[in-house]
Amino acid sequence: MLFARQAYFMISLQKILVLVRSNLDDENYINLLCIALDCMQTCSKDILMYKRLDMSLRKLKNIYPQSENTYLYILKKDKNKPYCDNWSVVEKTNPFIINYIVEVIRLLENHNNEQAYDLVDILHALSEAILQYNKWNKKNFYMNYFAPYNLKWGKNIGNEIL
Repeated sequence: MLFARQAYFMISLQKILVLVRSNLDDENYINLLCIALDCMQTCSKDILMYKRLDMSLRKLKNIYPQSENTYLYILKKDKNKPYCDNWSVVEKTNPFIINYIVEVIRLLENHNNEQAYDLVDILHALSEAILQYNKWNKKNFYMNYFAPYNLKWGKNIGNEIL
């Protein structure tokens, strides 16, 4: 049995991606992606990323008090799925998740919302899939998510997981 540990940042990232996907025109969500990106680029462990995210969102809450519920939703620790038993895959995928978040931000800034939606959908599903070893099948994931994206948008991404 693999050792399971807390995965609060990855779960928070999933929530950010769901929010972005639900309203691609909300510029505050670009800010949330930038904050998540900063956490991933500056911290090496999930708990440190989560703590940095918490600090960043608390600062934003003081600037935008109307968004407090959004920030609380992102930071809420889900007791039903707080653990990960697949850290080697999480650590392997973090570098290209970072690259894809950068791409999503670029797409949103250029108002390429349909393509941004499709890439956010992949990232949300990927962050969910990699958390549990018994659910992770890299070939199936590639065929179900990256291959259709590549075909639709004329891209060649996702090979990193194979």
